[in-house]
Amino acid sequence: MPHLLVTRFIGRASPAATRAAATELKWINSTHIPKTTSVTNSVGSQTSLPSSRHHVPARPFATSRHHGKKGSGGGARGTRSRGWLTKYREGRGGRHLQGDLPGASELERKRELNDFVFNLNAKGLPPRDGPAEPGATEDQPTVLPTGAYLDISIDGSAPRRVSLELASAVLPDTVGNFLALCGGVAGRTEELGYRGTKVGRVEKDVGICIADATDALSCAPEFAEVQPHGRTFRDEGFYLTHSVPGMVSMISPGVHRNDSRFIITINVGKHLDGKYVAFGRVVEGMDVVMEIGTKVFTKRGVPSKDVVVVNCGSL
Repeated sequence: MPHLLVTRFIGRASPAATRAAATELKWINSTHIPKTTSVTNSVGSQTSLPSSRHHVPARPFATSRHHGKKGSGGGARGTRSRGWLTKYREGRGGRHLQGDLPGASELERKRELNDFVFNLNAKGLPPRDGPAEPGATEDQPTVLPTGAYLDISIDGSAPRRVSLELASAVLPDTVGNFLALCGGVAGRTEELGYRGTKVGRVEKDVGICIADATDALSCAPEFAEVQPHGRTFRDEGFYLTHSVPGMVSMISPGVHRNDSRFIITINVGKHLDGKYVAFGRVVEGMDVVMEIGTKVFTKRGVPSKDVVVVNCGSL
């Protein structure tokens, strides 16, 4: 039989407390408890009372009116979802690590694809539909260099070299624009370039951002297209992923708006895939990049020390 709850209010209860008690009473009365104990009262009649050994079921989760509030138990953001402790004991990490982060197998697959793209440089593939290189002929097209370097000085110290490997066979336009601004290809522009520029921003846990010192919002003239936003060029392709630290990518404020700005990542950047065109990776000098990204003090992303690209070019 339904379990009856007798409540006593000492003094005058507020309307909110009265409504809460009525809701609680209605819920308990609707809970059927099969185990009962028969007792005999002073009149001689028997009365069924709930057994003290029976456990009353816990109150269910809060209604949708409280869904989403921290501590409501509704499984919303800000609360621990069901089964998190079991997953934690299985070695799958805490609740904050059980989201949609890519697993080890997915990251390995992306890294293998990156290696495949960079290995195409060894086949000597010529640039696809790109501007003609100086000295190139139809029989023997000039292949873009597959490497570049940046000599970076931190707060006036001796410059240290960061060597890059570039995906020249797959992304000739993006790599060609980068090499033109590095001054590593003969006959390219001299008024623009990364030589003498400073690291403009350091995004913690993301990477360091570098742009042309003369005109950061413009690419090399021979790769520029007619755009309403300035001298930019199109996204050539998202063949490389940010599955490892040290990837070199263009910084684009929108679709097909690449200019001179690029970033060297210091972490895995899944959120950058499909947004920034990655075209290279660091093969030597990653310690220099990590020192800039983690040890140089910044104020709202701007380094407090002068981090300067003293020299740059192709390899």
